[in-house]
Amino acid sequence: MSNDDTQSASPPVSNECPDSNGQAQFALPRGWMWEFGYSRCFQYHGPIQFAVIECWSYQNGTRSASPPTVVHRYDEYRQDQIFGRLQEPIPLRDGNKPLLGFQMVAVSLNTRHLPSLGDPALEALNEVLGLPHSHHHYSSWAFGAVGMFQLPDDSWLFARPRTGARASTTTMLRYNPHTNITRGIFYTNATFSDFKGIMSEFELCPHPLILPLLALEFNLHAKVDSLGKNEVTLEEVEKSTGHGVEGDRTLEEGSEDYRVLVKNLSKARSGIHTAIEDLQSVQWCVEFILKKIQFLDDRLPSDTRAKLGNSSTRLQERAEFILSATQHAMLSSNKERFEAQHATLFNLITQHDSLSSMNIAQDSREIANASRRDSSTMKAMTVLATFFLPGTFISV
Repeated sequence: MSNDDTQSASPPVSNECPDSNGQAQFALPRGWMWEFGYSRCFQYHGPIQFAVIECWSYQNGTRSASPPTVVHRYDEYRQDQIFGRLQEPIPLRDGNKPLLGFQMVAVSLNTRHLPSLGDPALEALNEVLGLPHSHHHYSSWAFGAVGMFQLPDDSWLFARPRTGARASTTTMLRYNPHTNITRGIFYTNATFSDFKGIMSEFELCPHPLILPLLALEFNLHAKVDSLGKNEVTLEEVEKSTGHGVEGDRTLEEGSEDYRVLVKNLSKARSGIHTAIEDLQSVQWCVEFILKKIQFLDDRLPSDTRAKLGNSSTRLQERAEFILSATQHAMLSSNKERFEAQHATLFNLITQHDSLSSMNIAQDSREIANASRRDSSTMKAMTVLATFFLPGTFISV
């Protein structure tokens, strides 16, 4: 599929755009917020895969006391299908709109920060979801950021551009408190199947900020897995050197290749530092969400707060637990253990080089002594030949 095909699939741009049920809604004005003009950083390099994840909650009948009916939907699409899919109306049930819900688009990344859709397709995707063209704000997309903004129509924008970490996920969403509907996008390297679980999680806690929090949980899980792998490498080095919590040496003296140990340890140490930096970003974002829960609730209409129920309390409890898990994960960085093993390896290499130098010197002395002995022997043979060889010649 060509870039021209992608652009032809783009929806029209206007100051008013229809919502998912054909009603006019406020569109972000040109030049708003992050509109810095055309960005040449995001060129088209091929088709991208998409997944649309939805969860809608409907009231049953006329009795508000009845438990709502929740509908999940998950589908994957090609690039030439996605714009038509996102322009479909939000599904009605018995002619009624949902009480609340979300529609999020997961987009696979094949570059560091943004998918290589090309700038026109990125803008079209933002416009169909009602999002600003925040990819023009390159300083935040290069190293990550987090923020929440109240838009002119009283809707809320949550923006979390990903960091440089591969496991990090960009979350951009727009929450309309009047319709109680959230629409947005995930840019991710994770598999799409990982995002299926957010439908059931949202059903348990139907708060718009649960969506970026779940994306942070994906990041936390990946970083904890990375920490575990690097710690295994550290333990293997400790076993090899015999200086660490793993006890005595398991290999014969001098049988280790110290170059391999140093390489593995340095690689693991770099991985640990990178993971800790990413976890620090996760911690900042979770702390930001915790600050904004009550801030957002205080500004919601009373009927919207009633529909959300106790989801704010559940969200706060979950965010506090994730924050605690992140902080505890950073304790396992084992900085001191890595430094101790680097010092140990340096001492072992120095000791090994000293022993090698002593052995070489000892071997050199033995060779010199052997040379002197050989020289003495040759002199003796020369003297004997001087006396005996002439007599032998005469006798012959």
